[in-house]
Amino acid sequence: MKYHIENDFKKKSKISIAQVKTLEIEILRTFVTFCEEHDLKYFLAGGTLIGAVRHQGFVPWDDDMDVSMPRPDFERFRELTSDGKLGQFEIRSTIHTPEIHARPFDRIVDPRYMTSVKVDQMFIPPWIDVHALDGLPTDPKEDKKHWQTARFYKWWSLRARKPLCLEKNILKRFVKWIVFAPARWIGPKYFSDKLTENGKKYSFYDSEYIAAYVAGYGRKERMPRYYFTDGEEKMWFEGILCSVPPHYDLVLKHMYGDYMRLPPKKKRVTHMLGAWEVDREDKKNGK
Repeated sequence: MKYHIENDFKKKSKISIAQVKTLEIEILRTFVTFCEEHDLKYFLAGGTLIGAVRHQGFVPWDDDMDVSMPRPDFERFRELTSDGKLGQFEIRSTIHTPEIHARPFDRIVDPRYMTSVKVDQMFIPPWIDVHALDGLPTDPKEDKKHWQTARFYKWWSLRARKPLCLEKNILKRFVKWIVFAPARWIGPKYFSDKLTENGKKYSFYDSEYIAAYVAGYGRKERMPRYYFTDGEEKMWFEGILCSVPPHYDLVLKHMYGDYMRLPPKKKRVTHMLGAWEVDREDKKNGK
């Protein structure tokens, strides 16, 4: 199956990033309600967790959301949303939409709108990302090997899906077309699935250490499991009472150091370049 950038839409009217955030808040509200109804564990993650702790909502210059789930709860979430729907929202994943989202995490989107972003997938509907937390080896040598495998599959997955048109140098584009042709023929879903398969080797609840192995920032995310399982904690995020790691302070210090201090202005960057309400094109009718 060929991987492509999502382009089956027509722009209608431009909306502000503030409106995008409002849409994402509704996605989060639907997700939180769903998890509470089905007794699924989840946690605010990354910049979203910093936002809850430091701002009780979005970090002012942030424009997306991240949540994480223990692998068993993540898989259960997938089972309960096997139709690719969460209320009025859609779920993008290697199961539901591998042709436009062949990454090892799920993305809940509002397809009525579209954003232009600064990454290789040029257009994405307003979204929140849902990451699985997996167990890790206890032995340092095995752990190092485990992360090397992750880097291998991530690297090839990126090469299999990154549009070659982003390479401005014609010669480099030609060379990459030849070198990465086998990976592009195999497709990024293959590499994402292999990465997920490898991540599942170690049980979340039976491991001393855990991480967002398949879609995180790498070995720096290795943390003791008790940071996430030693009790329960909730915080407000834009008026929604959300679950956070019970040892959120240790999690954030581990990942970001002095997370309560605002970063330099040059690092206060956004993901989005613009956003629009859109009409979806009917490919079957050739529109």
